Amino acid sequence: MFNFTGDTKRRNVNLGDKKRTGFGGFGTNAFLEQSRKEREEREQQRIRENAAITIQRAIRSYLQQKEEVGKLLRDWLDSDTSEVDLWGFVSQFVTLTHWFGRRGESDQEELSEIVSKLNSELETKWSNLSSEHAAALFYLGQFVSGCLSQTKVERQIKRQWMSIIRALHGKYHYTSAFLLAQLGQYLQSELYNEGHSEEIVDILNFAYTVEQSLLNTNRSSFEPSMLNILACDVYTGPNEFYLKVLREFASKKQSEIDKYLKENDAAKDRLLYMLVNFLIIHENAVFTMQDLQLVHVLLKYSQSMVLENYPDESESQQMKDRGMSAVVLPTAKIEVLKSLYAPGFLQNVLKSGQQNNTISYEILSKLIALQPSWKQSVLNQICIDPTNIFKTCAHFLKQAGELSGRSFEKVEEAFLSGDFYNGLLFFEEVYSYWLIVSNDTESFKKTGIDEEVVKEFCKFLKPLCSCLAMKADLGTKYLRQKTFTLVDQLYLKNLRLKFLPPDFWLVKQRSYNFDKLLSYVIQDFMEDSVGADDDDDNREREAFLQSIPNTYREMLILLKHVPYFIPFNDRVRIFQQLVEIDSQSSSPYWGFMEPRVKAEIRRQNLLQDAFEAFSKMGNSFKNRIQVEFFNEYGPEAGIDGGGITKEFLTSVVKEGFDPAQGLFKETRDNQIYPNEEICIKMKLGQDVYDARGKLEYIQFMGMCVGKCLYENVLIDVSFAPFFINKWCMDGFKNTINDLSYLDGELFKNLIKLSNMSSEELQHIDLVFAIDEKVDDETVNFELIPNGRSLKVDKSNVQYYLHKFADFKLNQLLLPQTKAFLSGLFTIIPRKWFMIFDYYELQMLISGGKKDVDVNDWQENVEYGGYLPDDVSIQQFWEIVDEMTPQEKSKLIKFVTSVSRAPLLGFSVLNPKFGIRNSGRDVTRLPTASTCVNLLKLPDYQDKQIMREKLLYAINTESGFDLS
Repeated sequence: MFNFTGDTKRRNVNLGDKKRTGFGGFGTNAFLEQSRKEREEREQQRIRENAAITIQRAIRSYLQQKEEVGKLLRDWLDSDTSEVDLWGFVSQFVTLTHWFGRRGESDQEELSEIVSKLNSELETKWSNLSSEHAAALFYLGQFVSGCLSQTKVERQIKRQWMSIIRALHGKYHYTSAFLLAQLGQYLQSELYNEGHSEEIVDILNFAYTVEQSLLNTNRSSFEPSMLNILACDVYTGPNEFYLKVLREFASKKQSEIDKYLKENDAAKDRLLYMLVNFLIIHENAVFTMQDLQLVHVLLKYSQSMVLENYPDESESQQMKDRGMSAVVLPTAKIEVLKSLYAPGFLQNVLKSGQQNNTISYEILSKLIALQPSWKQSVLNQICIDPTNIFKTCAHFLKQAGELSGRSFEKVEEAFLSGDFYNGLLFFEEVYSYWLIVSNDTESFKKTGIDEEVVKEFCKFLKPLCSCLAMKADLGTKYLRQKTFTLVDQLYLKNLRLKFLPPDFWLVKQRSYNFDKLLSYVIQDFMEDSVGADDDDDNREREAFLQSIPNTYREMLILLKHVPYFIPFNDRVRIFQQLVEIDSQSSSPYWGFMEPRVKAEIRRQNLLQDAFEAFSKMGNSFKNRIQVEFFNEYGPEAGIDGGGITKEFLTSVVKEGFDPAQGLFKETRDNQIYPNEEICIKMKLGQDVYDARGKLEYIQFMGMCVGKCLYENVLIDVSFAPFFINKWCMDGFKNTINDLSYLDGELFKNLIKLSNMSSEELQHIDLVFAIDEKVDDETVNFELIPNGRSLKVDKSNVQYYLHKFADFKLNQLLLPQTKAFLSGLFTIIPRKWFMIFDYYELQMLISGGKKDVDVNDWQENVEYGGYLPDDVSIQQFWEIVDEMTPQEKSKLIKFVTSVSRAPLLGFSVLNPKFGIRNSGRDVTRLPTASTCVNLLKLPDYQDKQIMREKLLYAINTESGFDLS
């Protein structure tokens, strides 16, 4: 019988995991872990035992080798080479040198003994060796030559090796290209410290001897390894022998050097190091014609840009655009190369052109490309008298002239020619700079290039622009940039001088559908990247250009760079369409439901009220605004349906550009430009707060002009070309020619300076400084740093004129122009203006100066209550035809709020010009609804009464009270 305790069904839980098993009382996991550790310990023990065996074996081997080498060394040192095999002796020497040469400082004594032994044998016992030993001697020479580049060997031992090599060369005529290459490395690595000039000359002399032997053996005139020796930067003092060798190199067969350098681009950079060495050794001696020939050869093959540091992003892009590579030189060597840009050297080169035009031409062209930031020194010296250089370019211009009018393919074929490409780039660099510093009176006189040659060159530039537009993948972006810049300069010069036919630049060979072109332009111009500095580098734009047909891709690129290749009217339509699309997309409200910013404007305080109401609106100012005018009697009649806004804009423009406001000035031809006194006061720190306030007003005037263009409101303002040029040409710099627009008399007097002799210039005692008057005070400004100490002479008079014009037209107008353009581009992007030149942009702003075309006006009128052959209508047009231009402008302003006729004619006026019958009451005056361009004309049926009433109405200038 069992006792029941109540625990029979209770589950036992072992919280200590002490469950016992048959594995020695341990759990399964613990047993497996223990086994793994034991295996690892046994493996580590095996590894240690094997490592010990390997180390022991290596030590025994080393000790055995050391003993054998020691025995070999003793036997070799005691041996008599007259009794041993030469090959065996040489092979033992190689073995011993390998052993002791790689052990470091501890074995240098033994190595020195080995080398001394070989030297001794060469000098005493190997004098009668036969030719059958030549292979062994050559092998010995090659081995010892290779030892020159070892790094763990003392210099004294290397000098002993040099003695061995000299002995092998002198007695057994050992020579090889490998030896020559090793000598170059030896020079560069071992003799960089000062105090080795004699040894340097000695090694150079030996290398020259080796090269001559090689040339005789190979029957050639050029040994490439000599380039490295001549390019070593160890030649720091007088070295006539180096000059001798270098001049011989320059006089060798150019065909072999050409071939080698074309196949080895890296070798071209060595020539720059040779040039630096030459300049260091030459020092301040006078450059002879032979010296210039040497400089010419060393520069001729260079395709590199010299830099002091590794190129940054902009420099890398510049090199990529030019198809060049970079050579980074230490500062000291950079300074040496700068001596080539000294006026004395450059004038020497220019004078040498009388003996050899090609050398002069190629040296100057290479100096321009070598470091673009230094090229102005070259261009300044050339443009003192560019006649010889331009005469040298005559063959190139003739070739270009023969291509003018040729097919696209012919131009492309010539363009791909290296010589033609380089010649074109050099000519464009020089001619472009000449157009900047020269004046229009000497355009075709001092250059040696007459007007007919320039015309032919312009004919060539047209297809070249198309070629460059379509071939941007040729790595010639820099040529493309220079070509487009030069074409711009010639185009602007032609606007002044009219030496080309009116439609010369238009692309007539391309037929295109304007609506298609317009759609592509809108897609391109309305992208977010419109403000980018270089859209061509934008991947998305490139992809877009590649996706459209070639004709339209070409037209888009030309539109950006040389827009005058496309008819003006087409570009106006493009501009107006861009504005229309932007207007629709800038506001979600269309039509009259759009909310407007309202402003109350006092006519007596027009500009200030307008500034306070709208100057802070920024981009929103392009949207609709609503204006209510107040005169001395209170609010004026009229509801702003658009007409009052137009009058408001024209009134603000009229008042803001009034010179009495102190914001702008007028030239003698009544052309507007910013007041330079604002900048002068800021430079002097006078009335700075007032000057900044004026800049804000100038910025607002830019917004107002932009708003007028945006609303297609023509304004009666003529801007000076040197001011408006800044609107449509990015980075444009005015030149001496633009000074004629500011002050014709000043321009003429300055031009006289360029025709003066050196004695006359010295007599008038001019310096690079200028006096400016402000508030009856005369202030002197330097045109360049330390300009007061630099006299104007014949060598720098062109540069003086350039800096004078730059100061007057660019520097003194910079902050004002920047403020104005900031406001202008707030409303309309800069890119949209860049499709016009300054003359076209002036027409876009004011409609130009042409008289109103009454026939066009009459053909584009909508009548209400009248028929075209009604008596009153016939009389109206007779009166209009008899009006003066001023009266016609007043009539147009009376009806449209704008005094100018639409730029593209009345057909584009929106809404159309309308004439509505306002009844038979002949006592009433004509009235207008300017918001819809509507003239309300009573049916006078009397020409005299109509004339009187019409003239009275348009001359009252009473705002909207007549409405």
